[in-house]
This record gives sequence, structure tokens and C-alpha cells, in this order.
Amino acid sequence: MSTKLLASVCLVVLAASAYGQAEPAATQPAGEAVAAWVGVVTATNVYVRSGPGETAYFCAQISSPEKVDVVGKSEGWLKIQPPKGCFSVIRKNYVQAEEDGRSGLVNTDNIWVRAGGELRTTDFWAIQCRTTTGDKVEILGELGDYYKIVPPAGAFFWISAHYVKPAGQAGPSELETAGAAARPATTRPVDTVVVPQKDKLPTTVPTDLPKTGGASATDSFRAAEKALRAEFAKPLEQRDYQALLARYQGISTTDHRLKTYINIRCKFIQEAMIERNELQAVREMAKTSDLQQKDYDARWVELQKQTPPPEAVRTFAAKGVLAESSVFPGGAVGPKRYILVDPDSGQVSAYVQCVSGAVDLSQYRGMTIGVFGQKHLDRNLVRYIVEAEEIVVIDAAGKIFAPPKPIIRVRPYTPAEAPQEQQQPAVQEQPQTAPAEQPSGEGLPMVQEDQSQQQTQEQPQEQTQTQDQPREDEPSHSEEQSR
Repeated sequence: MSTKLLASVCLVVLAASAYGQAEPAATQPAGEAVAAWVGVVTATNVYVRSGPGETAYFCAQISSPEKVDVVGKSEGWLKIQPPKGCFSVIRKNYVQAEEDGRSGLVNTDNIWVRAGGELRTTDFWAIQCRTTTGDKVEILGELGDYYKIVPPAGAFFWISAHYVKPAGQAGPSELETAGAAARPATTRPVDTVVVPQKDKLPTTVPTDLPKTGGASATDSFRAAEKALRAEFAKPLEQRDYQALLARYQGISTTDHRLKTYINIRCKFIQEAMIERNELQAVREMAKTSDLQQKDYDARWVELQKQTPPPEAVRTFAAKGVLAESSVFPGGAVGPKRYILVDPDSGQVSAYVQCVSGAVDLSQYRGMTIGVFGQKHLDRNLVRYIVEAEEIVVIDAAGKIFAPPKPIIRVRPYTPAEAPQEQQQPAVQEQPQTAPAEQPSGEGLPMVQEDQSQQQTQEQPQEQTQTQDQPREDEPSHSEEQSR
């Protein structure tokens, strides 16, 4: 049941229990010489501010038909009790929080309480009131260096009087005489129901009430009140509002004071019926939504079952062109291994073996393949050894980068020129001999060889070419002797 209904019930029950007693004098909170009245907001998204005037910052927004408790006025602005969305703040270092973190005690005198709200969560410069050592505050949360607290006594907010009118079309002047007290600010703000002056309940017992069915109208009203309290003790779905309404409407009286009680109670029961119907409609909507959500969840599960899971991404342990290894032919030296040659560089990238026999590697010789399996690094070979579990043919041709063939250039032999004879003085002639062969390599053919790596070799080898037979243009031994 809403706060509005609870407040209305309390109001009427208390008034009925006081029926026949003297009307008590109106009282106000200590230190506040103001009269309170209830106003109704007449527009949408009206700002609640930290002070009177447009220079005060926004704290919250409220809309029609929300009600506000007005406690003062200043030049077109109404001072109101904290509405929903508004709160106060106090610095953390001045509050000793309890263990549960829901309340705390002020530990210093004269500490400012400042205005905050849903629209103001930083830069709190508007001061509302003071607190002193030992004051208890109700903590709602934390905002930086501040505790967010329920506004204490003396903490008010402001709203433009242009957007508020008195509840029940009763002006402030009429309600100020009622002396309605402002609700305690040490509790969370709640909606209250204030009866206008013209509908104010009587506080004196009428002595001339007519009798109905052998019982006075007063007795019938009190019996109906007892039945109402018993009915509201039941769960909401089991309450018989129709029977209660008929019982109050069946009380016949000409006393306008008792009629006021009866009319208020009938209106309250009718509102309770409307709210229960609305609540039942909301529950029905929630139930329908839950059923739809369950249906969507079931469809999603079914869709997941029909959709095959994505295949896990597999990575080759090694890949390249497969060729036999001349270093590991198998037998007593160990398992037979093959080499994988990188097609681009011609280098040996890994060794492949299949000790388990799950894969016949010989049928993939000369092909570019990818190998799935376990691999480990052989630090002596500085290569990975892969135990093949599965082979995937990438290219059956198995093309490998072909290194260029060695280029051999032979320079023709040019014999050395014989030394020219020199004129000698007349001396004894000495027999002329042929010049000896120079030991240098000049005149021998020059061989230039490029180094390359063969397609199926593990290590590059240097290729050289020598000439063991004499060249055609090399002089013979007999020719040398004839010289």
C-alpha cells in the first residue's frame, strides 16, 4: 500500500479515536515560527533549488501532480520540506559513522549541512543549517569528501511559487489558521495527506446523532472502523473493499460532522480499490513479461543447440617441402627422419618423423605440406623435431627456390714474352739458356664459383671445379727444351 494511503489511514484513525475529546492546540517544531500548507505542482519538470532565486543551483525536478509541504515564502519563492530526489551533505571528517554505515554522529560543533540532490552531486556551496556534536545523521551514501544524508531538521529547499497551488484549491491564508505542523526532518521525506479547512474533521462529540436500526450512527461508524482494521490486516488480494464501502455508505446520519468522516473513509476505500487494480495490472504485465523472457531463453537455448560450435583454430607445427634426410636414414642410429625445406629460402626449417606409424611420410616426398603434431627443439641440430600426427597437403608440386648454377669463367693462357738480348762488351760468350718457368699462377686459368645450396641438402656446400688435364695452349716439354 502506498505511503499516501498509509498516511490517510493514520489521519482518519487518529481523528476517530479522538472523537469526543477537546481539540488540542496546534503546535510547531521548536524554533520554527512558520505555518505549513500543502501545495500541488502544476507543471512538468519544475526545478527544486538550493535557495530562493534563479542564482541558486538545481537539486532535483518534480512534476504535476506531486505535492510539496510549504513552510515559508520569499519574493515569489516557496520554502519547502525536502521532496524526493533531494538530500543534504556533510563532510566525512566531521561524522563518526556507525559500524553498519547507515548512520553516524557529528563529532564537532557548528558543522555546516549543505544542499544536494539528483541534479547536484558536486560543488555543494549552498548552506542549509548547522549541526553540533552528538547530532545523529542518517547516511544514504558517499559523494567524494561528503556523506549523503537525510536532510536534518532545519534543512529546506525552494521552488518557484508560480508552479505551485494550494491543495484542494484552498489558499494559504485559510490553511495557515489550521496550524498544520511540518513533518519531522529526521526521517526520510514521505507524502502526507492534509485535510483542507472546509473538510476538517470535527473534534467534539455530537449529542444529537440519529439512531439507525436500533444503534446510533456513531456506533455504526465505530463498528465499520473495526471491520476496516480487520480487513486491512489481511493480504491485499483477500481484502473485500466492496463490503467495506457498502458498510460505510449504509450509515445514515444528518450530522454533517460524522458525514465528513464517512465521506473521507469512502474516498479512501475507493482509492485503495483503484490502486489494487493498478497493482494487479502491473503484476499481470510482469508475469507476462516473465513468460515472454522464458520463451526467449528457451528459443535461444534451442538455437544454440542447432548452431554447430565454431571449430578451433589449428596451427601447423611446421610446414615446407618434404624430402628425405641423408643424416637420419633410420635403422640403428635412430628413427628415420625427413626434412622440411622452406620453399622461399631453401633452408631446412625442421625435421619430421613418425615413430608411432600413424602417418606414412614417404608418400608426401616432394610435396609442400603442413604437419600437425608435437615438436621439440634439438639444441644440437638447432632445429625442431616434429612427431607427425596428421599431414595436410598444401601444394602437391612442392616447388623450391632454385639456386643459380655455378658460373665458371676460363681466361685464355697467354705465354710470357722472352727477354730481349742485350749487347754485351766483347767478352767471352756464354751459352744462352731459356728462361725458367715462373712459379706464380699467372697465366693459369681462373675459376670463379658461386656457392649455392642444393634442394635436398641439409647444409650448404661449396662447389669447386679443378682441371687435371693440361690445356691445349700449354707448351709441351719438348717445346720448352727446343727453346
